[in-house]
Amino acid sequence: ALTRYVRQGTENIKLAPAVFDQCQVDVERYCQDVQPGSGRVHDCLYKHKRNISEECAKAEFHNEMLQMHDFGVSSGLVRYCKASRKKFCPDVSTQGGQLLACMQDHINDEAMPTDCKHELRKHMERQQADFFLNPLVKKFCNETARKICPGELKKAAKKDLTSHGDLLTCMMKKRALINNTDCKNALFKKEQQRVSDIRLAPATSDLCRSDTVKFCGSIQSRGQGETRMCLAAHMKSLTDGCREKIMDYTEMASEDVRFKAKLYNLCKAASKRHCPDIKVGGGRMINCLLDHMHNTEMDPHCRDELVEEQTWRSKNIRFNPILKTSCKSDIMKLLGEQKCGNPSVEGWKINCLTKHRSELTAPACKTAVTGILKRQSADYRAVPGMERSCKEDVERLCNTTERGRAKIHACLREQEQKITNPQCKELVNRTHQVDKQSASINYNIRKNCYNERQAFCKDVPSGDMVLLGCLAANMNETQFSKGCRESLAKTNFKKALVKAPTLSVAHLKHLLRENRGIVEKYGPILLGGWVAFVILAGLVISYFVIKRKRLFTIYGSVAPRDQPEDLER
Repeated sequence: ALTRYVRQGTENIKLAPAVFDQCQVDVERYCQDVQPGSGRVHDCLYKHKRNISEECAKAEFHNEMLQMHDFGVSSGLVRYCKASRKKFCPDVSTQGGQLLACMQDHINDEAMPTDCKHELRKHMERQQADFFLNPLVKKFCNETARKICPGELKKAAKKDLTSHGDLLTCMMKKRALINNTDCKNALFKKEQQRVSDIRLAPATSDLCRSDTVKFCGSIQSRGQGETRMCLAAHMKSLTDGCREKIMDYTEMASEDVRFKAKLYNLCKAASKRHCPDIKVGGGRMINCLLDHMHNTEMDPHCRDELVEEQTWRSKNIRFNPILKTSCKSDIMKLLGEQKCGNPSVEGWKINCLTKHRSELTAPACKTAVTGILKRQSADYRAVPGMERSCKEDVERLCNTTERGRAKIHACLREQEQKITNPQCKELVNRTHQVDKQSASINYNIRKNCYNERQAFCKDVPSGDMVLLGCLAANMNETQFSKGCRESLAKTNFKKALVKAPTLSVAHLKHLLRENRGIVEKYGPILLGGWVAFVILAGLVISYFVIKRKRLFTIYGSVAPRDQPEDLER
């Protein structure tokens, strides 16, 4: 009975005496021609929330808060979403905002009626505008908000409809500082809503209104990030305020595959097949999918979506969460030494890291940069600016060539003298040099030489051309496949052969530890060689490692030739 009584007040302001008494003057001023009923006067007052009196604003805030807390109090939700509630959230409590949150999770479901979607969206817009209209966020994040966004919390605590979503925005920007799991999960829902539809972000909606009309007026948003992606495609042409907001939300979207509805849905099967143990969040799942995108088992629709994701990531380090986080100190050092070039160039910080990878100090950064180079080796579209710079040359010289699996790289390298775009030629040469020097980065070697590494170089580290040298030292063995031999022939394998025996102390310790049986058997020879001459010791150790593999490795297993990532296991 109480719920029904309160609902009548949310439907007709005259049946909510506490609100009507405070808002009567504002109703006459702004909503005189609005017919009471179906919440129309309340909606009118909310539309004019920046102009109505403080007393009326606080009364209207209380009216909104009641509806957000109890699904049954909202006349619109009860009227339009009753059947959908039974379908999607039959056992969820109406209290504490739980049912409303559940229904919002299903807003883009095809079975959701249009009228219910409209009502849910209205509630989402109002929740996004005020921290305290989100019962679950308020419950779990109030203390966190006090610590990381005290100024915005003080403003929101007035509860007068004027906060404009600033507190939620602040918490989203400082999400890395949030340690409370319940708060993270509650805030995640709000982040997901904004990334999926930037019109739900109050400040962004205001700043990007003219740009949206100018560039994306024909876009039909279905809550899958269509408007944000359209604006991002015109990033350089956006107004300054809009550009920075779109950058923020595109950066946020890169952190979790669940923020990308289309990618998430198309790649569900691929995620289970290729990344079953990868935890979502932090960009990990998207990175894993990108690492497997050229596998033959990859769903073609998922691959197409990954190509688009890869293109976005090549544009800015901010869209590469693992790279951005892992390389923070290294990129600051390189910037301080003025080694990163022109900041107006697409992907300039990514280029800086890959160009100076030998100078990187953070282990996590080295790993992240190696991952970037692997993807660039597999697909020219992963190289910042290469798809754009080489567009005409690719169409002229490689029009029928497959775009992935390093095919375009091979085509352009074979016809390098015919390339007309200087920037394209420079990028072709740069990626070629990396491929020629690293067996652990080179896509074709990773794809074609898996068995050979397992048989002859399993314990050999990847860096400093040592792995390339080890493979080259054995490339004339009968067990070597033609594909692996041909891939090696296109590298600096002769140079690697010279460097291969000059193993570092760390490499020697690694090999000695992994091959203790050999050391015990040939200890005197190895010890004498080490004392006599370091290089001779390296040759002896390398000889016995290779000898041991030839004698004791059963070379019969066949690894799939289209899974280059297996080389790193």
